[in-house]
Amino acid sequence: MARKGRAPQVSLEAQLQQLTLLSDIDSNPENVEQLGPMIKSLDEAHQQNDFLKQLRKFVRQKDEEIEQVCNENHQEFVSSVDELLIVRSGTVSLKHRINELDQEIQASGHALSSKKRDLIDKQKTVQNLDEALESLQVCMHVLEMSVLVNDLIEQKKYYSALRRLDELGNLHLKPLMHHAFARMLRDSLPDLRERIRLEVTKEMKGWMYDVRERSGDVGRVALETMETRQQRWRHRSQKDPMLKTSSINSPIEQVVNEKIDVDFLENDRVKVDFKPLYQCIHIYEVLEQRGKLQVNYQEDRKAQANLLLSQNLVIQKGSKALATLLEEVVGFLVVESHVMHTSPPGFRPSADVEDLWEVMSERVVDMVNVGLHDCKESKAYVETKSAIQTFIRTMESLGFSVGRLNALLLGLFKKFAELLRSRFAEDFQQAIREAQHQPMIVNDKDELAKVLNVCWLKPDEIQALESQPFPLSLPFSQTYPLCCMDIRNLVEHYYNFSSGFTQYHREIDSILKRSLDDLFVQQISMHIRSTVEQSHNLSQIAQIIVNVEHFQLACAELEVWLANLRNPKSGGRLGLEASQHLAGTLEIAQKRIDTALFVKLDQFLDLLEYDWTPATPKRDTQAHVSGYLIDMIDWLSTMMESALVLLPTDAKAATFTSCFMHITNRLLNSTLLDREVRMVNMNGLSNFELDITYLYQFARSLQIDGIEGVFGQIRQTLAVVLSESISEYALSPLSRNQKFPQAQPTKVSSILEKLAQYHAAQPHGSETAAQRTREREMVTRLIRR
Repeated sequence: MARKGRAPQVSLEAQLQQLTLLSDIDSNPENVEQLGPMIKSLDEAHQQNDFLKQLRKFVRQKDEEIEQVCNENHQEFVSSVDELLIVRSGTVSLKHRINELDQEIQASGHALSSKKRDLIDKQKTVQNLDEALESLQVCMHVLEMSVLVNDLIEQKKYYSALRRLDELGNLHLKPLMHHAFARMLRDSLPDLRERIRLEVTKEMKGWMYDVRERSGDVGRVALETMETRQQRWRHRSQKDPMLKTSSINSPIEQVVNEKIDVDFLENDRVKVDFKPLYQCIHIYEVLEQRGKLQVNYQEDRKAQANLLLSQNLVIQKGSKALATLLEEVVGFLVVESHVMHTSPPGFRPSADVEDLWEVMSERVVDMVNVGLHDCKESKAYVETKSAIQTFIRTMESLGFSVGRLNALLLGLFKKFAELLRSRFAEDFQQAIREAQHQPMIVNDKDELAKVLNVCWLKPDEIQALESQPFPLSLPFSQTYPLCCMDIRNLVEHYYNFSSGFTQYHREIDSILKRSLDDLFVQQISMHIRSTVEQSHNLSQIAQIIVNVEHFQLACAELEVWLANLRNPKSGGRLGLEASQHLAGTLEIAQKRIDTALFVKLDQFLDLLEYDWTPATPKRDTQAHVSGYLIDMIDWLSTMMESALVLLPTDAKAATFTSCFMHITNRLLNSTLLDREVRMVNMNGLSNFELDITYLYQFARSLQIDGIEGVFGQIRQTLAVVLSESISEYALSPLSRNQKFPQAQPTKVSSILEKLAQYHAAQPHGSETAAQRTREREMVTRLIRR
């Protein structure tokens, strides 16, 4: 094993010096501990012997120094010892005296000590009493606070009671937990809190019941306030037409209309105190149970809403059931809106109130529809509409969505329109059934004024009627003013019902248009058509035509009247399709007259016997006109002045035109161009033209527009042949279009063929026949083109 290396040499003088320093200091464990490192370093350096030698040498030096000091101070030491001996003897005597004094003091202190012990005992007793009194006072304070809590609960000061309970639990009871009553009181604190919660909940339940009972009063105030506001706005709008385009709750109305400051929840008629609710919310927040209260409140209000809308609603004229229901609903939602805006954030979210309103509005719509299902009273619909409209505007002013209710109003309008249409349809049917189709007679100015006040007439017609003497025969029958009066009443009922609608203007106009068209078409026009088709009395048909023309005028004037009555937002003109149907009915009646006249005209035309190949032509005088034609014209004129005297001028002109068209067509197509007429000559054509000219001149004397066109075809066809203008007609398109635009080549060709056959049958007429044949071939080329 390798030998351990030797440590470096240590300075012995330094170690002795350090040891000397340690010896000069009062010995203590720390100084002794400092010797360890010194001895260890000497041992490691293997200098123990050397150090001991040095130490002995050092001790001898110090002894010599002490001895030297003692030799120098021996005399002073001896004298000091003598003095010490004298002091000692005095000290011993003093000690005896002290012992004596001590014994005397001990003897006198025994009595004092016993008194002091008694005093200390009494002080401890007093201290214990003080502590007991203080503890009793604290306990009494705690008990007084517990009694105070009960008193506060009885006084309904629930928040103060909760604060006292918190003070008891967190401050006053903790130092007293070593007392049994304190622990019992601590254990009762949750029950007291629960009692407070139940008390405020009970008060809130009572408040909710009270609010439910007062909701009707609140809603009545709100609806009456809105009704007053509507009346003011209606009067202001009537004075200023510019305001008609704005409705209640619009920005313009809110600026212009006078503000009505009414607190629906606190006024002379009703007062709702929300303190129980707010107090309950506050207490539940302190108890950290607001979520539970919020759920309970929401469920309770929903249950109240369901109870409110669970009743069966029957709507009749004069019934107050709907008004009462709407008052309850408005009051209910006024309270909800107030709670939503004044309660702590999040307690009554707007989404919950809006959802509840959606359910309630849907239920109200269903109840109204069911309540009016079997109702046939228009007054009940008007009352319902008025109540619903005020209800809508009230809810809209509270910030609730009313789209579903506006749709209900449109539905009510449709049902009301059906009801009115049915009712007026019966009136129309009765008026039509009782119609005699005779001119109406008025006996004085008052009767005339009443008729003119309801009927739509042309201004010149009104002036003409007012200037005539009485009794006065009006151009129309009594059916017309009766229907006009019903139409005016119908329209006024419609627009009175739709007044105040803020939307659906086009739908309302469309419904009114359908109703008017239905009445005009189904109840007037169709019935007139049926009467016309069954009637053979021309006078009656003539009167019907007069009535139909006036109904056409009524449609046109009604469109203008509706444009003035309609909401300016609707825009455009309300065109009635009934005008076209009445035009068709007028055409049917006109054709019915034409057909009846055509039958008689055909009887005259069937009697005619023309000599188509006379040797000489007749003279161009009225005396040589065919007798049948004169009789026919006289009969036609007589019919126009008797049976058809009531026809309006334009209707007479149309009838004459139709008759002349029928006559000319018969004369040309069924007489001249009849296949049985195989030959004609120029004399026969001249005599035929004489009759046509007579008929044409009579027609012109009637001053009928367009009569030239009626006679154009027959006169131009005859003119082509009689004027020997065949070549010009066949070869010159310009002349043909200017002089003979209505002459048809087929008919000209047929006449030329009849002329050719006549000349071919005559002696020495072959050349003329050949010429007519060549002319016919030229005209035939036009047909081929």
